[in-house]
Amino acid sequence: MIHQLIGHGYTAFAKQLLGYRQRWGYPPFGYHALIRASASSSMEKSLQWLEQISQLIANINTQDIQRLGPVPAPIEKRANRYRAQLLVGSHKRAALHQVLYKLHQQEKQLPGRAGIRWSIDVDPIEFS
Repeated sequence: MIHQLIGHGYTAFAKQLLGYRQRWGYPPFGYHALIRASASSSMEKSLQWLEQISQLIANINTQDIQRLGPVPAPIEKRANRYRAQLLVGSHKRAALHQVLYKLHQQEKQLPGRAGIRWSIDVDPIEFS
């Protein structure tokens, strides 16, 4: 891609990059939410919580939603808490928001919430 930028200029580089982003479903052609969880007891607890969240999302809508993870966060432990994340994506913003809304309504019924901190980052800029 560097050769494309140097040899053919910014316009050709931008078109090539946008083509890749479209193929992979990255913004602006796809929409994402990063669900993060942390637990003070173990990484396993964070991953188990996100696995439950992932299964809940699958039960809500499997048609337009893709899930990647859960996996340990790039910085696995911070402030004595074990961190993990789950990436949720869709080519339709409305479908993503609908699933997140239903998730927020239903997550209180999941077991194992004690000691878990979690958040949803819509259109995340970083994955740390």
